[in-house]
Amino acid sequence: MKSVLISIRPKWCALIASGKKTIEVRKTYPKLPTPFKCYIYCTQDKGLSFWKSKTYAYADDRSHNMFDIRGNGKVIGEFVCDLIGLHPGTDIPSSCVPVEALKKYANGKMLARWHISDVKIYDQPRELRDFGKKRPPQSWCYVDAE
Repeated sequence: MKSVLISIRPKWCALIASGKKTIEVRKTYPKLPTPFKCYIYCTQDKGLSFWKSKTYAYADDRSHNMFDIRGNGKVIGEFVCDLIGLHPGTDIPSSCVPVEALKKYANGKMLARWHISDVKIYDQPRELRDFGKKRPPQSWCYVDAE
């Protein structure tokens, strides 16, 4: 069965982990029947890092104690996409993306709203090679489900 590996910036990873971000917005979407599993690859970022402790996850720009685990450049978790809908690229509150940024990103085209459910953040981030990949996807790619 196919799944998806999706690249997400640390800021958005933290909002997904906290439950505040329940919609991911993309220009394209997988040709898979819902629900399907999405593995979250946390992108590299010069300014922000995604951190996971035993009880919470967050993003910020400084180093932390030895017990917090940095997730940048790793697969930090997974979610189930249980619904995909097309949207004109205006206000999508649950995406946490400002309206003007959405309009610019959409550039007059429809956007795909991926609904995020059943989020699991791993205690230990995983390597891309665990998913048969050498490089992260620009946006998302198909992978074989585990």
